[in-house]
Amino acid sequence: MFQNDYIMRMIFQMGEFLLNLKNRLKEEKYEDSLNEIDKQIKELTGMDPHTFNGLDYQNVSNIIGRQGAIDWAKCIFISEALREKGHVYELLNNEDESFYYYLKSLNYVLYLVNNCDNFEVNDYVKSVNLSYSKIKDYVIPFETKKMLIEYLKIRGKYAEAENIIYELLNEGNQEDYIIMIDKGVKFYESILNVPEENLIIGGLPKEEVIEGLENLKNKLI
Repeated sequence: MFQNDYIMRMIFQMGEFLLNLKNRLKEEKYEDSLNEIDKQIKELTGMDPHTFNGLDYQNVSNIIGRQGAIDWAKCIFISEALREKGHVYELLNNEDESFYYYLKSLNYVLYLVNNCDNFEVNDYVKSVNLSYSKIKDYVIPFETKKMLIEYLKIRGKYAEAENIIYELLNEGNQEDYIIMIDKGVKFYESILNVPEENLIIGGLPKEEVIEGLENLKNKLI
């Protein structure tokens, strides 16, 4: 009961924040909008912009967690605020800063997908797709791509997830290579029992799943 009240309160506050920000941007109050975003993030994390930007999504999530658990509602709020910051910098034609904040926004949601069992990613597909669409044509970090695999699997985009696995097999060092072989094997094993029709819709028929699994297992030998 208390958990549900907390989540609903966070969602309400986030809606108010985003509406207020939208009105500021209509008036082209860009610097004011950036200050408001930093203020909101400080309220959520207790950190000033310099401290916050110096920590990654995992560190921040650990710091703001509730009773040792991930506070996914607060992480989503942070992700939305960061995405809006990326949008403001996009309006200001600052490509580097825009990419930086869109990427940070995406990382928070993907971290939840990979680490929070009670997070319903289907409620935030639009947010993920929007942030990803802004950075997909740039060089995306290894860790972000790795987290994307689970998201794409949940969304039933099996062929896209497989493509990223093989991209990362070719991009990383020897340690990353071994990690990705293991992750690839687990990926194939996790979708072996997915109905054939769903696999076909996801671009990866059952025979290709079996072939991919055998291929990666042979690389471990």
